[in-house]
Amino acid sequence: MRPASSFLLVSLLSCLALGPAACSGDSGDPDLVSGGAAGSAAGSHHAAGKAGQAAAGAMSTAAGTANSGAGGASESGAGSGGTPEAGVGGVSLSGSGEGGSPLLGSSGAASECAAVVTSYPLSVGVHVTACMPLEYTSNPPSSGEHYPTWADFGVYDFALPRGYWVHNLEHGAVVVTYHCAAGCEADLAKAKAWLAALTPDATCPAGPPRILLVPDPLLDVPWAASAWGFTLRADCFDPDAFSDFFVKHAGQPTAPEAGLCGTGYDFRVEGAETCGAK
Repeated sequence: MRPASSFLLVSLLSCLALGPAACSGDSGDPDLVSGGAAGSAAGSHHAAGKAGQAAAGAMSTAAGTANSGAGGASESGAGSGGTPEAGVGGVSLSGSGEGGSPLLGSSGAASECAAVVTSYPLSVGVHVTACMPLEYTSNPPSSGEHYPTWADFGVYDFALPRGYWVHNLEHGAVVVTYHCAAGCEADLAKAKAWLAALTPDATCPAGPPRILLVPDPLLDVPWAASAWGFTLRADCFDPDAFSDFFVKHAGQPTAPEAGLCGTGYDFRVEGAETCGAK
């Protein structure tokens, strides 16, 4: 074999043994090679870091949105803790029972006439001169000043002045009043039939039932009932709601003179003084 050919063969075998870098025109500086590999690895880590920051940012945004939603509940009317605000005593403003909330009927559903029973602080029940003007803290009246004479029980077809029948409340009676601007003949007939079927309260079992039915032009709802310290207000006459009110409040011990069972004066008779009401 010629010397030149031998040299070339030896060089080729050395190139294959040492690897491609030894055969390149580059110097093959190991520092440059390792630095390039390190730079490539660092670039990969940097890219991964950017992706991680983007993911963390998305999570932070989502958390901020969730917190904003929780805080926004209070602005939409919810109370502390995101629960609806309650009325006095912690009862929802649309609650049930006495204290200014709808009554429930015998079936457990809200009264069809939106009957609402409310209790009031008691005003002093002093006697004043008959027919003098009076003012009351509730409508209909539930306590306060009144005239010296109380009324006989039953149905009245004229607006007996309030000062007379508030005296009845002091004796433990219930007074049902109505004011229907557009007329309410069907409800009135229903109320009269209901009253006629009542039984006396336990305080005065000999009867008659201590109740009056009276038109009242000062009333600001169609139908109402009064007892000493309590009122019922309704959009129509609901026998269940009015029966419940009568049973609970006729002869109630909170009335100052609940034990007086006398029938009172019948202002329906001819010549009776009614302050010009008839």
